[in-house]
Amino acid sequence: MNSVYDFDLFLEYQPLVPIPETDIFGATHADIRADEERWNQQFADSRDKLSALAHEAAEEFRQGRTKPMQFAPDGVTAHPAGRFGQDEQDVQDSCSVVCKTIGTRV
Repeated sequence: MNSVYDFDLFLEYQPLVPIPETDIFGATHADIRADEERWNQQFADSRDKLSALAHEAAEEFRQGRTKPMQFAPDGVTAHPAGRFGQDEQDVQDSCSVVCKTIGTRV
């Protein structure tokens, strides 16, 4: 290509790729926007609950009832009791408590 004209001809003969109507999970742009709005509303509705959880965690830290996180060389948390510092059921229970507190599903 030696000129803008050559480049224009090149573009003219390129096939147009249609813009997909859905993402790789089948969600449309409207679905994604609606999901983002639901998330924003849930987050806005849970600010007081999240603030209370943060104050509770800070108080536990001040009282010395917390333990520092330990990380393995690959970056995941390391702990003698398991990869996440607790057994799997404890992790699921903790996630369930937080999700119920802020009003989301596990």
